[in-house]
Amino acid sequence: MSGLEKHAKGNKIFWGLVLMVVGTLILLHNLGYIRNDVIRFWPVLIILLGIKKIVD
Repeated sequence: MSGLEKHAKGNKIFWGLVLMVVGTLILLHNLGYIRNDVIRFWPVLIILLGIKKIVD
């Protein structure tokens, strides 16, 4: 497996995990386990994703 194929596979796994985490957070919020003031800080996730992109 070439480096490009490994990177593509890792990228798919990363985005799959991101979707699962976001879905879980939405579910927990709808069930009342996460308060609204926590949801307010969702832009921090975008910042963290950007930092990860820069580091990689």
